[in-house]
Amino acid sequence: LVIADIVMLSGAAFASFFLRFEAEIPNDYFLALLCLAILNVVIIIPLFFWQRLYSLSLTFVSIQDLYRILKAVFFATILSFTAATLLRDYKIIEAFPRSTILINALFAIVLLGFVRIAKRMIRELRTSSSGKRILVVGAEDAAVQLVRTLLATHTYSVVGFLDDNPIKRHTT
Repeated sequence: LVIADIVMLSGAAFASFFLRFEAEIPNDYFLALLCLAILNVVIIIPLFFWQRLYSLSLTFVSIQDLYRILKAVFFATILSFTAATLLRDYKIIEAFPRSTILINALFAIVLLGFVRIAKRMIRELRTSSSGKRILVVGAEDAAVQLVRTLLATHTYSVVGFLDDNPIKRHTT
């Protein structure tokens, strides 16, 4: 997962320069691009360890995990802006377009989130039709937790929920 994140962070740096310069990155900026890619890895990977994003099961990725990605990338963006401001007198940073830091943050969130959700999506698509079909009675938090557990066993395929609450009708 760490290697996938390094690849995605490097891709985010490249994509931010690619977008900023409208698909024609000037030769003078390739060193700045390399600096952003290295800065991404050096700052974000430790923040992901701090947010415990490497100790999770990709099978059960949740909104909470995506929130942790947002939090880590937000802190990384602040640190990158601070580093770019403090080191602006150096030749490499002097030619560094600050807009790429924000664009990079957006690409990083999308790509890093995709890495974590992709395995779950593939798994759910592959196992959605296998197993014994069941209908769950109730649609509260406990029922949702039950369904997650059942899906993890690959033994059951949940067809739907039954609930007497009219507000929950025709919802997913």
